[in-house]
Amino acid sequence: PPISLPNTLMNGTNSCECDTSDPQCVGGGKKFEAVFVEGQKYRIRLINVGIDSHFEFAIDGHTLTVIANDLVPIVPYTTETLLIGIGQ
Repeated sequence: PPISLPNTLMNGTNSCECDTSDPQCVGGGKKFEAVFVEGQKYRIRLINVGIDSHFEFAIDGHTLTVIANDLVPIVPYTTETLLIGIGQ
């Protein structure tokens, strides 16, 4: 089965928890945070640059409208989560 990773790099930010007794532990960092104004629409471009796994993207309490896939316009649909494959 694929490995489940606890975090991801988003807009250059990332947080990492590790055992502080491990000398290689650098830990710290911060999670990406954005402020959205109610009633506004936002376009978010998601890219999975991973080499061996897909990831699932969701925004708690929000529905996403998908308008394109691999830069190709599609018939828009709504979803709670997106599965993004390698290289997409």
